[in-house]
Amino acid sequence: MLLRKMPTHSILWWMASIILFTFFLPDFLLGQSQKASGEAEKGIRVNSEEVFQERLVHQGAEVRFSLQGISQREPMEGDFVTIKFSIKDEATQMPLSALRPSVWIDLEKRASEKLSPLSCKDKIGLYLQGTFGYRPDIDLNSYFILSLNHDGTISVTDPIVSFSGMTQLFGMIYLKRPGEDWVSSRDEKRLFVTVPKAGHVAVIDLERFKIIKEIPSGDSPFRIALQPDGRYLWVGNNSRERGRSGVTIIDAEELKVVGSIVTGEGHHEIAFTDDSLYAFVTNRKEGTLSIIDVRTLRKVKDLQTGKEPVSIAYSGMSKAVYVVHEGDGTIAVVDGEKHGVIHRILLKPGLRSLRFAPGGRYGLVLNSKEDTLNVFDASDHQVLHTIRVGKEPDQIAFTKYNAYIRLKGAPEVTLVPLNQLGKEKALPVVKVPVGQGVPGNSPHHSIADAIVPTPEEGHALITHPLDRMIYYYMEGMSGPMGSFRSYGGSIQKAVRIVDRSIREVAQGVYASQIRIPASGKYQVAFLLDSPRILHCFEFSAKPNPMIAKKNTTLRVEILNGDEPLIAGKKFRLRFKLIDPLHESPIRNLKDVVVQVTLAPGLWAERYTVRAKDDGVYEVLFTPPRGGTYYFTFASPSRKIGFSQVPYHILQAKEEGASK
Repeated sequence: MLLRKMPTHSILWWMASIILFTFFLPDFLLGQSQKASGEAEKGIRVNSEEVFQERLVHQGAEVRFSLQGISQREPMEGDFVTIKFSIKDEATQMPLSALRPSVWIDLEKRASEKLSPLSCKDKIGLYLQGTFGYRPDIDLNSYFILSLNHDGTISVTDPIVSFSGMTQLFGMIYLKRPGEDWVSSRDEKRLFVTVPKAGHVAVIDLERFKIIKEIPSGDSPFRIALQPDGRYLWVGNNSRERGRSGVTIIDAEELKVVGSIVTGEGHHEIAFTDDSLYAFVTNRKEGTLSIIDVRTLRKVKDLQTGKEPVSIAYSGMSKAVYVVHEGDGTIAVVDGEKHGVIHRILLKPGLRSLRFAPGGRYGLVLNSKEDTLNVFDASDHQVLHTIRVGKEPDQIAFTKYNAYIRLKGAPEVTLVPLNQLGKEKALPVVKVPVGQGVPGNSPHHSIADAIVPTPEEGHALITHPLDRMIYYYMEGMSGPMGSFRSYGGSIQKAVRIVDRSIREVAQGVYASQIRIPASGKYQVAFLLDSPRILHCFEFSAKPNPMIAKKNTTLRVEILNGDEPLIAGKKFRLRFKLIDPLHESPIRNLKDVVVQVTLAPGLWAERYTVRAKDDGVYEVLFTPPRGGTYYFTFASPSRKIGFSQVPYHILQAKEEGASK
């Protein structure tokens, strides 16, 4: 029961504490750096494929650190490079697979640091703690949570580092109007968001969490899908005018429209063959399926499939497209090559979402009217299970072990074990209470996923728009273990993960792509449990003459940071905002917000700042107790979030304490 009430950041802190305890055992148990227990070979070697940086031998393992993606030169700021570790057995030269290295990258001697130089071991210890005051420039063990909000914003949340103890807000992305659906590029470096009322697709750089382009995408762009080979984005236009209702096709690399096809009236769902040769688009009002040749971007035919098609999915096992119809309760099976209806699965009206379980054999389709889940086998199209799962099921998501069913009519989620699909016995279900209110009572919903798995195996995030929460659930528990609340009045409609963790990309090769944020010397802290290796590799990045050298957001100058800060007494913080590009003051901003946080997240408040005529800004607050206070700054009108401006630190003393 205690675990159920723990906030997510506390869970992660608890896990990190276990690691930290192990980490600070005596050095002879942990192993030493290369000076004491191994040998390291350094030196830059540049060829057409990679920059070799360092080779380390320790406890019978050989680790080769390198950068990839740079052609015939040394790295420089702004480059996208692949950080790579090749790990082998020193004696046999056999790759060491299925390891879980932890990696952090930090620019040495950052101007904002006022700490004395730390050893590699000390740095890793601080990284493992997840403290607010000492974080790496790049964390390759983390992920970010993105929530699509009702007010035209996308919240970026760091679930590991708690900035305030109440929210883990990392940044905000501001759309011109509310977004409806989203999809990421295959390399997860870009996010594409449909904005129906603005008539465009917003393209977001997931390295910087910034909008880099808005692509006009026809009338009322709703559903968006990326074909399997990643070449084209397909956007469904839910126009009320028949001549404008169809799909817009966008080149995902060039970020430009390459075609527009009228398909039919009504909402559109989109699917593809696994070889990306054909696209299939439903037309809900007309009850048809439009089949499009991707090579020519021309419509092949319109196929009458049934009444009110609402969902579509392709199975690689049967090489067929399955079109779900809410109106007549049928699933039309369309041959992916011959483009004709080859079978109909007869169910009941009220069908909603269809998704295939991993592998493409078992199709799961919900009936929101009957409150049921139907499972069929794509090999013979026989219905295997029909079970009641809860009130108004409307979405399906998968982890490795379970199917998650979101219920709009009840504050709970239903789990179905995937290893029981197709078995003769009754299909078991587990109902997990999530939140307080009924999600369907919220007026704010999206066609994008409300449930997604996290990178941790057997974990999921569940959006609850009525509670204004995203719940964190670990399989096997009786309820969520924590939650991420909304802020600033935002209501989360959908959620997704941006995974930044390092992965095994080939046997014994662990890699992740990064963008080098600045020029200078970097330390790459590397931690491996077994064999036990702790080491800081290094690389340097040269200045890039094509990149402006100054930050063009804003700089904060504290005017009275030397005044005493006393617990329980009001303190008026005075500061100026400077435009770094022109070194000029920024006056009369009306929406500056200051967040004051007592480390390590014991207390936090946000304050609206008062702008004075002389260019000075003031905020009045009362520190509740002695301790270290972090001040972070944001301005929505300038699209600047709390993570984009360097924080400031002030120390508060208890009244009567000696200086």
